Amino acid sequence: MNPDISEVLSALKNGGIIIYPTDTVYGLGADIHSETAVEKIHNLKDRTAKEKPISILLKKEWIPDYAELSVLAEKRIEELLPGPYTIVLRKTDKIPLWITNQDYVGIRVIDNIIVNEVLDKFNSPITTTSANLRGAPPPKSIDEIPDVILNSADAVIDTGPIISKGPSTVIKINEKEEVLR
Repeated sequence: MNPDISEVLSALKNGGIIIYPTDTVYGLGADIHSETAVEKIHNLKDRTAKEKPISILLKKEWIPDYAELSVLAEKRIEELLPGPYTIVLRKTDKIPLWITNQDYVGIRVIDNIIVNEVLDKFNSPITTTSANLRGAPPPKSIDEIPDVILNSADAVIDTGPIISKGPSTVIKINEKEEVLR
């Protein structure tokens, strides 16, 4: 079930959805610049961007392009990322409204060789939201992903079960830090 990188890249470039491992749970990825692809994820999860924004997965060095960084944010990002954290920061104008219509965006940087290779070659952030239905526990293995989501994916990166305590810790950072989850 583990495709080669070219299959994953093709799915992303053609407005498809991928399932991939993070350091906490399996996630759903799509090109953040494809409104159609992001809408597919919202439909699968039975929600809208107004109800719940989607976080983005990116390379650490791309963060300043997509989020405003305070001194505190820079310090905490250096300490925490890559890791099991979603850092919520004020967004830049590079974040499309279908990702979030709020002033903030959640960012993730993970430590996964395969997924980071995908990001390197795709050269753009992708969405990161758990591959579960609304209200269901986030999946830590491919077997835990609902069939409706698994069957909707255009490519799946299966690296086996993920050992984690659960979804990422969500921290909002401006001039101060606030743990949201």
